[in-house]
Amino acid sequence: MNVAPWSRERFRSVRGLRERSERVAAGLQVLEGPRLVSEALSRGLVSEVLLREGGPEDEWRRRAGSVPLTIIPAMDFERLCDTRTPQDVIAIGPLTPELPVAEVLQRCARVLYFDAVQDPGNCGALMRTACALGVEGALFGPGCADASAPRVLRAAAGASLRLLQGRCTAEELFVATQASAHTLLIPVVKDGRDALAMSAPERFVLVAGNEGQGSSLTSASAVHISIPMAAEVESLNVAAATAVILGRWWQRPQR
Repeated sequence: MNVAPWSRERFRSVRGLRERSERVAAGLQVLEGPRLVSEALSRGLVSEVLLREGGPEDEWRRRAGSVPLTIIPAMDFERLCDTRTPQDVIAIGPLTPELPVAEVLQRCARVLYFDAVQDPGNCGALMRTACALGVEGALFGPGCADASAPRVLRAAAGASLRLLQGRCTAEELFVATQASAHTLLIPVVKDGRDALAMSAPERFVLVAGNEGQGSSLTSASAVHISIPMAAEVESLNVAAATAVILGRWWQRPQR
């Protein structure tokens, strides 16, 4: 694959990928830092590696293999990065496709639905936790942080490259789960089934609600679940609650 030489025009096009509209138009996203770049390279999800001038060129040429590598001036590199103290490498790769909700449910037994999770750090942390604990797909409802945003990608630490992703409204989710025989699970602060005492359904969609208000979803066919609390603690934040539930239900693969 040939890429154009580094120029002011290329700088502007790559920097523009910090905006969702530009990412969608180009079908590309920026992956920042050695860990995320290495993960994407291992999955064949990098179209170009960008290395800061003075960085470990031999190492990254070896890692990149046949993927084009471009050395760019340090000042340009720092202006492309979303972090205050950027590391030496970023990559450009294809935007993770958003599949129809029915396809995600057909291909994934365990799915996490993001219900207006707005904080990028929480969104990325949820994806990382879900991926580590057996979830295969992620569905995003209206009002969620963008899964391809730089901060979300960093917080997900590669999980966003492994999960099948889709986008749907609550109404579309209700219809799709009924058709796919997934159990829709909505965490509530109290009066739900004890999530720590019940077994995980064979196929489920677990809702992760808004950080401040919790989930707004209501469905007669959903199962409401709660986490028993010690002392006078009323609730956990969305990332912690999701980790507790999925951790209880996770079954280690047989070796």
